[in-house]
Amino acid sequence: MAEVAQEVIAGKWSSGSDRAEKLKNAGYDAVAVQTKVNELLKTQVDFSGHKNKIVLSEDLIILDAVGGKRRGLASKGVLIKFDEVYINDGLYIAYLNGDGERCYIKIAEMDGAKVDAVKGEVSKS
Repeated sequence: MAEVAQEVIAGKWSSGSDRAEKLKNAGYDAVAVQTKVNELLKTQVDFSGHKNKIVLSEDLIILDAVGGKRRGLASKGVLIKFDEVYINDGLYIAYLNGDGERCYIKIAEMDGAKVDAVKGEVSKS
């Protein structure tokens, strides 16, 4: 499972529903693979208590899910503290807003196996 998860991180299995379909057709459980991807990424980002932050370098759309419906707009220069990172058709961060709702922002596009320029400055608190 770890080997396939590393391949997903490297972009070898595409993204989104296309990736889930490819994994399923190859005999893998797409949810279990994504869980392993998230586990591997946790070694790169500290997910405990919103210790990661980003200051956006441009206006970005806030979504209700990864690849979901528009919930609002995050303005350039705003500081967002986040606790999760997802790789799909791009690199997404997830956080709880002031109303306790889960929100997602796509902070970078994927260029094959590589993350394109991140649309902000990421750091730890």
